[in-house]
Amino acid sequence: MSKYVYHICQIILFLGVSLDGFTQDKVLFSIEDEDVYLSEFKYIYEKNNRDKADYSEQSLNEYLDLYINFKLKVHKAKELGYDKSESYKAELEGYRQQLADSYIIDKEVLMKMAQEVYDRQQYDVELQHLFVSAPAKSSIDDIEKAKFTITEIKSKIAGGDLPWDKAIALHSQDRSSAKYGGSIGFINAPLPEGFVALEDVAYRLDVGQISQPIQTKNGFHILKVISKRPARGKMEAKHLLIRKERNGIPLANIYPRIKKIYDDIISGSRTFEEATVISSEDTDTKGNEGYLGLFGIGQYDTDFEDAAFALQEDGAISEPVETSVGWHIIKRVSKRPLDDISIIQERMKNAPREGERFGRARADVVASIKREALYKEDKNLLDTYVNTLDQEYYGYRWTPAATQEGTLMSYGPDKYNLNDFASYLKQNSKVRMRDKGKRSIQTSVYDLFEEYAVDRAIAYAEERLEDRYPDFKNLMREYREGILLFDIAKDQIWDKAAKDTSAIEKYFSENREDYVWKDRFRLTQYTVRSIIPAQITQIMNTAKTADTPKAVQKVYNQNSEDVLYKEETLEADHRTLKGLTLIKGHVNAPKFNNKLKVTTFTKVEEVIPARAKTLNEAKGYVISDYQDQLDQEWIDQLRKEYTVKVNQKRLKGLYR
Repeated sequence: MSKYVYHICQIILFLGVSLDGFTQDKVLFSIEDEDVYLSEFKYIYEKNNRDKADYSEQSLNEYLDLYINFKLKVHKAKELGYDKSESYKAELEGYRQQLADSYIIDKEVLMKMAQEVYDRQQYDVELQHLFVSAPAKSSIDDIEKAKFTITEIKSKIAGGDLPWDKAIALHSQDRSSAKYGGSIGFINAPLPEGFVALEDVAYRLDVGQISQPIQTKNGFHILKVISKRPARGKMEAKHLLIRKERNGIPLANIYPRIKKIYDDIISGSRTFEEATVISSEDTDTKGNEGYLGLFGIGQYDTDFEDAAFALQEDGAISEPVETSVGWHIIKRVSKRPLDDISIIQERMKNAPREGERFGRARADVVASIKREALYKEDKNLLDTYVNTLDQEYYGYRWTPAATQEGTLMSYGPDKYNLNDFASYLKQNSKVRMRDKGKRSIQTSVYDLFEEYAVDRAIAYAEERLEDRYPDFKNLMREYREGILLFDIAKDQIWDKAAKDTSAIEKYFSENREDYVWKDRFRLTQYTVRSIIPAQITQIMNTAKTADTPKAVQKVYNQNSEDVLYKEETLEADHRTLKGLTLIKGHVNAPKFNNKLKVTTFTKVEEVIPARAKTLNEAKGYVISDYQDQLDQEWIDQLRKEYTVKVNQKRLKGLYR
């Protein structure tokens, strides 16, 4: 990245030269033969003024004046050929590459993933399943056996030979759910990696439908959708619990106990929180007034969940509800709305790039790019090439032989031959070596060919981002004009001002009254590792008579660094001086910080009267002010040099 990136970004952020959203093509103003459109100006005016974009006459005229000045400088830079320099082209290409590297992924793949999850999150899906175990680490034979088993079961169900309920009772290896007819309750997207295929089917099936076998990281499933409902989202709640048993022994009269507590809460004789701290038997939460935090569906017993989500208002309290653990009284703290799609998209950035959801979304995006680019491939040419390969292909040092010419694949005008693909194969030595003894040459090459096609699809889209995305085109224009402005301003203003010593001295001499010191105060701020008043008083008395802070430390820091200090000189209006008595030698009252166990106090070491600054003292300010003068003179010159025409009628049409 260029060393000038900070300055360029400041220019871009300040001037807001983003030209997104061109829905109008009416010219607002022109500089010579260069037109600037009304839509462009409206966009940047709103972007940079935000809440202050009131479209008043004064506001619009002030911003138009600023924007014309910017455009004049960029116009001059182009006229002088700044955009033709190799350094400019390299700088711009560097920015483009940084932006383009992840643009397709962020804009299309992640958005596709987010949209899918957002759409699914609107509904909870209630499922039953029949499960045959085959963990991902199982042998190929065991996985194939499990697949055969569940396929046979599905065939019998589909043929009417085996009722669904009976199939679960006889064959499901998830015995905990089989006891309840295979019920796994309600789910909501997104399910974790390894179960995305199950989520896909669950949301695709209609109520009552039974799926084909689905493979997850745990094994194979057949699903049946029992119901769908609007998503419950997440609830923040508290609860009071009275347990039904102790040490495995059922307890009597539990309901009357909790009903009495409930009646006391409802009558107002005690608050829910008071009752919880006194009576709740959930030792994990009673100390925090029964607070459970934020939870979604599937975390607690169905009866508890139903009662919690039935509460319609924050602060509402449920009647006693029974679960497998005991009896609960639930208080709603808050109900969280479903996530906005932008929040989901941000989360998708952390999705594993090798994961199911990402891989499928990327495949969909690539398929779309292929259609747009009229993608073509020559599988016969690939087959012929694969047949020429031998076992050396698996070796690290394998070097592909020169191949016959011929287009292997094409994306629009972008064509790739066998030599291009062979180079890609060579670069992927780790994949080739890993495949040895596990996969045939043909399978290995074909899989790498698919990855190569994906890479080339992304490259094709990235090369055409300006056409594909108006916002990318506008962003690149921001960088293009920002770099030009920086380069020409550096030559015309910044370097000129910094190097012209005589001009700086002259400017300082003519404006000397602008550079003066106000009254200044040289202070020592002491920090003491103690809050004992007697000790602090003793140290303050020593500081009052000591010539230097080091003399104070010499007395009190013999065994440890109990006294620290900081020296600074501040002008009269500095906020740090507020509330201090500013008399030489005065030690101001101490401030005790009981939490940190430290005390601070300030001594005024010297009062320095106001006086004029020397050039050396004011140099930074002088150069900055001189640069402002040069900038204004340059703008005045450009205004005379170039013809600027503003369509006043269109400008007035913006006034509100």
